Formats: sequence, C-alpha cells, structure tokens
Amino acid sequence: MSKELFKILRLVAGYSSQYDYAEVLGIGQSAVSRMETGSLTISRKTEQKVLNLMNEKEVSDKTIKLLAEMLGNK
Repeated sequence: MSKELFKILRLVAGYSSQYDYAEVLGIGQSAVSRMETGSLTISRKTEQKVLNLMNEKEVSDKTIKLLAEMLGNK
C-alpha cells in the first residue's frame, strides 16, 4: 500500500485526524504521520488493519482498487 493510498483511505473512512485513525488501527499517531510521509514503511499487518477498517466502513474492494489505480498503484 502506498503512502498516498494510506492517507486517502484515512480520509475516505472519515478520519480527519491522524490521532483518531491511529487509535482505531492500534498504532501511534507518529507512526501514521511517518507512514503518510513515507518515512516509515506500511507493514503488511497495518495494511490488513486498514483493509479491515475499510470493510467495516463499507468501502468496497472495488473502490479501493479504483483509488489505487488512480494513484498509479496496482
């Protein structure tokens, strides 16, 4: 998952603050910030947590794929 997709999915899920997003994902706010800037690699575990959250928020896999393609991530 790219840093851009990670950030866009936070916003799509309705989390305007990194703090609230981090809390839901069970990670620190500084980790979210570093992931969004690319200074910290998004682990497979965190990526799975994001995808699970998107499922809970009823963001479809198709929507996620479309966003990824728009960002140039496949």
